[in-house]
Amino acid sequence: MLDQGLMNQVIIFVLGALAGAIIQRYADRVLGWLESQVFIRRTRSRSAALMAKENGKNFSFCGIRSSIFVAAFDPRGIDEKNVVATLQSESEWSHEDTEVDDAYKELWIASKQHWQDMLESRKIFNGTKFGLKHYHQFRDGMNEASGLNLSFAQTDYLTQRTRTGVYQKLPANVRKSVLERQANDVHPFFSNSFGVSLAVITLDGDMVFAGRSHQTAVNAGKIACGVVEGMDERDVDRADGKPNPYVTAHRGLAEELGVNLNPGENQAISLHSLVLDTDYYEWSMLGVADFRKVRNEKVTSGYVRELWASAKGRDKYELGTLVLVRFTPQDIGKFIVENADRFVNYALVATIYALLREFPRHQVAAAFGNGFSAYVGSPIKGDVVN
Repeated sequence: MLDQGLMNQVIIFVLGALAGAIIQRYADRVLGWLESQVFIRRTRSRSAALMAKENGKNFSFCGIRSSIFVAAFDPRGIDEKNVVATLQSESEWSHEDTEVDDAYKELWIASKQHWQDMLESRKIFNGTKFGLKHYHQFRDGMNEASGLNLSFAQTDYLTQRTRTGVYQKLPANVRKSVLERQANDVHPFFSNSFGVSLAVITLDGDMVFAGRSHQTAVNAGKIACGVVEGMDERDVDRADGKPNPYVTAHRGLAEELGVNLNPGENQAISLHSLVLDTDYYEWSMLGVADFRKVRNEKVTSGYVRELWASAKGRDKYELGTLVLVRFTPQDIGKFIVENADRFVNYALVATIYALLREFPRHQVAAAFGNGFSAYVGSPIKGDVVN
C-alpha cells in the first residue's frame, strides 16, 4: 500500500500532466485570440484618422493618385455579419433598356449591337452577374464596427459589357455628371457587375501578385493583386439566398490560388473597403487574405508557387505570371515605384491599404521616397482627380 506522501506525488504528477495537455490543446487558440486583440487595439487607435482621410474621395497617397473612388474604408475590416446584402426582385429592377438617357442613347444602340454580335458569334459567353444598385454605411455595437447594406440586382455579362462600352465613350461632361452621385449612391444604368479583390499574404510573409494574361478582355498584361474575382450565381449564400462578397472571396482563393480554407480559418479573410473603379464604373470590395493570422502551415510562398506552376491553383485564362514580394513597406514600396505604370488601379489601392492596416502611415509613406508621383488609372480630359 502506497504511503500518503507518495500518493500525493502521484496525484500532483497526474494533475500536472492533465493541465499540460489542456494547456497544449488550447495554446494555439489562446495565442490566436491574444494576437487578434493586439491587432484590434493597434488598429483602433488610428482607424478613425485613416477613415477620415480616405472615405468619400478618389484614392491618393504620397504622390500616387488613382481613378478608384473610396466609398468606405475601415482598416479594422468589415465583418461578414455586417455586410448585409439584399437582392432586388424583377419588379424592383429590370436590366431591360426601357429608359436610356438621350445623352448616350446613340452610344448605347451601337454598343448593344456590337456585343450582341459578339454573343451570337460565340466570341463571348453570357453568364449571370450581380450589379450593385444601392449602398448604405452603418455602425454596429459599442465598438462602432463598420457595416454595409448592399442592394444587388441580377444582371448578365452582355448587359455589363454593353453598358460599360457606353460609359467608356461618354464625353467628359456627361461622365462627370454620372460620377457626381458616387459619393452617396450608385448610377443604376451603369452599375452591372460587382467584384472582390484580395491582397494575399502568405504564412511566411510574402505578398502575392499576379501578372494578368494577355488573353483577358480587361487589364491585359497588368499587375493585379493575388485574387480578383467577379461575383456570380455561385456566390449566393445558401442560408438566405443573397449574394455574399465573402463567398466570392473564398471562391477566388480556391480558383485563382488553389487555396481552400479549413474550418476555423475564415478569419484569414477581411474585407475592408467598398470602392468604385471610375474607369469602368465597376463597384467592388477590397480586402486582405492574411495567412499569418490562422497559422496554416500549408499556405507558404513555396506552396503557392508549386500550385501556380502545376496550374491546379489558377485560372489559366485570366492569370499569367506569379510575383512574390516581401510584405514590408520598403519592399512593397520599391515594387510599386518600379512598376507603377503596370499596376491595375484596384490592386494598387488594395496593396497600400494592406500596408496601412499594419504599419504606421509615416513608415509606409517613407518607403515611396520623396518626389515620386504616379497616376494609376485612365483619367479623361476634363476630369478632376483628387
